Amino acid sequence: MKKFLPLCLLLLCLIVFLPAAAEQETFESPVEVPVILKAYEAEPGQIYLEWSGSSSYYEVHVDGKNIKTVKATHHTFPLKSGTHEIQIFPVIRRESGHDTNVNLDVAGLVGFNVDLAMFGLTADDLTLGPASASVMLDYLPDTIFTSAAAHLSAKTDYTGCVVLSFEAPLPADEYQVKIQQGKDISYIRFSVDSADTASLITQSQSSVSIRLDPAFLKSGRCMVPEIGTKYKFSVLLRRYAENYLSGGVLPSVIHESKESKALSYKPVESWKQAPVITYASQTADGKITLRWEHDSCGADCSYVIYRVKKLGGLISQGKEKLARTKNHAYVLTDLEEGRYYIRVVPEYGGLEGEASKDANLLISNQWQNAPEIISRQTTPTDVLLSWICPEGIDRYHLTVQIPRHSLAGFINLSYETFFETDIDAVPGPMEYTYTYNNPYDKSKSPTLRIQLYGIRLTGEEEQYTDTAQSTVRLN
Repeated sequence: MKKFLPLCLLLLCLIVFLPAAAEQETFESPVEVPVILKAYEAEPGQIYLEWSGSSSYYEVHVDGKNIKTVKATHHTFPLKSGTHEIQIFPVIRRESGHDTNVNLDVAGLVGFNVDLAMFGLTADDLTLGPASASVMLDYLPDTIFTSAAAHLSAKTDYTGCVVLSFEAPLPADEYQVKIQQGKDISYIRFSVDSADTASLITQSQSSVSIRLDPAFLKSGRCMVPEIGTKYKFSVLLRRYAENYLSGGVLPSVIHESKESKALSYKPVESWKQAPVITYASQTADGKITLRWEHDSCGADCSYVIYRVKKLGGLISQGKEKLARTKNHAYVLTDLEEGRYYIRVVPEYGGLEGEASKDANLLISNQWQNAPEIISRQTTPTDVLLSWICPEGIDRYHLTVQIPRHSLAGFINLSYETFFETDIDAVPGPMEYTYTYNNPYDKSKSPTLRIQLYGIRLTGEEEQYTDTAQSTVRLN
């Protein structure tokens, strides 16, 4: 059995190396030096390389190292960011003319010869031919792969056509729009260079709008959004790969962004589109200034301003109509302190359109605060009252409660005698002198209880500040 062990080892080696040897037999001498034609990013971190040449096999060298031997004139391989040297080497064969017989003079096998040719093996030398010119490749992954369109919005123009608007973080050669209604999904592409779609795309720096023209959608067998039906829309950016060698683009190779977040939108008649509140702020005591944008597309719209009542800021409990105007701005006045959810709704022909998003404001009015009274007795019968009057007060109401004396001469603490008067308001420091006209015994000095509140006139109604209170014991 030991005599056949070397023969078994030989046969095992032949079985292992025969395929490689047979493959080597197909190498041919090159007729030309390889020329690198294309180098571009196929996908993140992957470079596609293409070259010309007549050899059957080539070695791809990156930064002086052979990374792959290929039986083709192209190859895709991973690459990290940075500058890299790339070369292509043809693999060539040189006929040696050596005898292919091998003598196996080992124990038990004396005089046993094997002709390698019968197994497809030759004694040829494999070597590298002349290399291509070096290409210095500055590689930085295209960031479009990790980007996505943002702030997607939609409106319906005067023709009933949906217009999508969004922010594109990077320039794109094409925009792919996804339209979904229930389980039905359609895709349609808009190219910035195509005569069919360029006019449907409006770009201003990173802002992009695309008009979903029904005729173009139908030509691409894409569903056409209809008025009154809800759809989901999303956008994907597409950019042509760059040939790092020529600097040109390759329209056949597309880099795609991530898909944007889906937008749910129901196309409506153009004037019914929701206004967009662009400014909402408290600009003075009891005042909210509103400004909004809305394209009525020629309809003579009015705008109704509502205050929405919400429980906990979430659950709607009805709404209150505050005003109506034909302008795109309005100042709400005479508002009391509190939380206000304000919305604007277009109105035309007795019908209302879509409501704007609610503006959330907390009104804090200085005029509604109780005046801070300083009470000071200046004479035995006079009391000087002083306070600061804010903007928005029309007058003050003063009440002085006076203790009533009983026949026995004792003070009745029921305060059944009152002095009341109105005082015209003047913004800034104010004073008023109250005179106590009843004679009194200093040993039984009366205590005056003073109340003061502001009044604000709002058309037919009055609004009031909180009431300030003070007491003065006459001496």
